[in-house]
Amino acid sequence: MRLEDSEFERNDNFIIDLLTSVSELSIESLLNSISFKCCIHTKAAYSICGLTTEDGGFSRIITQGFTQTELNRMKLAPTNPAVLRDLALTEPTNFVTRKEISELLPNFPEKFPSLYSVLYLPLKIAGQKRGAMYLFNKIGGRSFDKDDL
Repeated sequence: MRLEDSEFERNDNFIIDLLTSVSELSIESLLNSISFKCCIHTKAAYSICGLTTEDGGFSRIITQGFTQTELNRMKLAPTNPAVLRDLALTEPTNFVTRKEISELLPNFPEKFPSLYSVLYLPLKIAGQKRGAMYLFNKIGGRSFDKDDL
């Protein structure tokens, strides 16, 4: 056996191991991973990530950055995703107004932490929108920009 063949075999086994790991992930752990990595990449303080329903709500959500007290006050939990509505946009945008936020989040702003910047990202599978993510409050006080997409 040549060295190159051995190298390819190791790489093939690694890829198979990765694919096996991905297939064992739950939807919640996948959403959590996406949300966490997007917060790090964009320097967002908070995120809400979830699977959307046909009527514009969310069937499951994952949050990052919120304390349990904030989540309780907002009545926002994976078991109660109905408080959120999706923007129904198909393209990423950071031009979400406070009025749009208040329409999406009925308890905003009185029960939400102070939000000063928002980045909306639709989540697509095979070209079809299946979820959405909101990233809030870019750390450093700036707005999100095209480099965050």
